[in-house]
Amino acid sequence: MVDVKFIFSSPDSNEVQELPAHKLVLSCASQVFRTQFYGSIPGDQDAIPVTDSSFEAFKIFLDILYNKKVDLKTLTFQLLGEVFYLAEKYHIDTLKKLVTSSVMAKRIDAENLLIAAKVAEENYHMEEFANALYETCSNFVSENPFQVLKMFANLESQEDGEASTSLNRVTARVFSMRQMDKCKNCTQGPCLDGVLLTKDNYVLDARILPEGFENEDPSRIRRILKLDEEKGLVCYSISGQSETISKLLVAQKYKFKCK
Repeated sequence: MVDVKFIFSSPDSNEVQELPAHKLVLSCASQVFRTQFYGSIPGDQDAIPVTDSSFEAFKIFLDILYNKKVDLKTLTFQLLGEVFYLAEKYHIDTLKKLVTSSVMAKRIDAENLLIAAKVAEENYHMEEFANALYETCSNFVSENPFQVLKMFANLESQEDGEASTSLNRVTARVFSMRQMDKCKNCTQGPCLDGVLLTKDNYVLDARILPEGFENEDPSRIRRILKLDEEKGLVCYSISGQSETISKLLVAQKYKFKCK
């Protein structure tokens, strides 16, 4: 039997919405709810006004607690931020991880980059969520520099100062993040672990692994000594051996071994 209601009042109208729930179900999902309903917190716990969440976000939150199927990847960045806030408020770490994973899986393009940047700024206090958004934005910025430059030009012509400032901030932020997060082996951010070695991405002294040797036992360390770009010939050393190995990239594929 339903024994608790969450009440939502609209500041712009007299409309009141309610979300019914079961205290026992919520208490099983969250220690915070357990303390609220069955602990020593005084007050009326049968009708709870909610002022820090939208009706839509709280309904999604409850659906997840009731194990209803919710595709988080289809939610807007704003809603994901609200759900993350609720997960943090009610100490549900598994949901926080699901939200950040969904943020990373969402597709960023020229249409929603600014939206994502603004949501990240507005939720800077939720560090995990904001960083996931910034990382997602950084992938788009680094892979589409000309589109980003075009966006800057369009914003200047439209004299949209707020949007331009937002884009400036996220661009600066994502590049600083990439600088800090560069892998020591491949010198890239994000790390190229498992990515195929090419004439364009090779790094001297980087550890590599021939394709097909993933289950090698014992594992041996191979490091790039040089790469002949014209011939596509990679030369590398192997731990425990004095000789140098030379192979054509077309004959043998290699992956970065960073982890």
